Amino acid sequence: MSNEFLNPRRRTSRYVAVTAVGLAALTGLTYVVASAMSGTHASADSPSTHANAGPTTTAATAVAPAGPGSAAPVTLTPGGQLVGGVSVGYPHTLAGAVSAASEYMTDLGSTLDPDRTAAVMRLVADPSYTDGPAEWAKGTSDARASLGLPTSGLLPSAAAVMLGPAEYQVRDASADQVTVLLLARYTISLPGTGTKSSNAVFPLRMHWAGGDWKVLKPDGATYTSLAAAPGSDQASSLGWQELAQ
Repeated sequence: MSNEFLNPRRRTSRYVAVTAVGLAALTGLTYVVASAMSGTHASADSPSTHANAGPTTTAATAVAPAGPGSAAPVTLTPGGQLVGGVSVGYPHTLAGAVSAASEYMTDLGSTLDPDRTAAVMRLVADPSYTDGPAEWAKGTSDARASLGLPTSGLLPSAAAVMLGPAEYQVRDASADQVTVLLLARYTISLPGTGTKSSNAVFPLRMHWAGGDWKVLKPDGATYTSLAAAPGSDQASSLGWQELAQ
């Protein structure tokens, strides 16, 4: 299996090259992969059709309620510490939630090692999402199969992916919870097939728990209609806002 995750990294560009892709915990990942291989738009659906919201709170609102297209450009905020190669420890703000979602999605999308996927989810999953590590690990194995790769063991050296969150939207923001939608350029390189890309939407439901932003179990919502080329007039008209580095 790839051991790229053993080298902690700081991201200095919008698009991050990695050795493989691990997004298949999302049920629609096979569709995203197929779309990337055909160069069309895609949306990564949730792994479950059942909502599992975290505990609610009456604390002062740290994330301002916002509807589609109402957010402003966000400058990504770094986490306070690096644990197991994952940046964690974000502020209790909208920018903190969006920054955490961008970091976590990129980390979860940077490996086809199910053990690594599970390790990341053990760090970032909400306490209520106890099945998170197992679900995402299984999804990673499914991703390998959907890409025509062996479901375990070593990967071909030419297998690579580029996942670059570029823009965002938010949904259902409250004091301690928000759904962050990430518009990303998703590029797959495989031996014998070359490189294919698509623009994909990746949702993460974020919950403030234990002093940090955590990932809740997906609620099954899909956002295919929001896929667009980042920075385009279409993306702007659909409400996407820039993620500034």
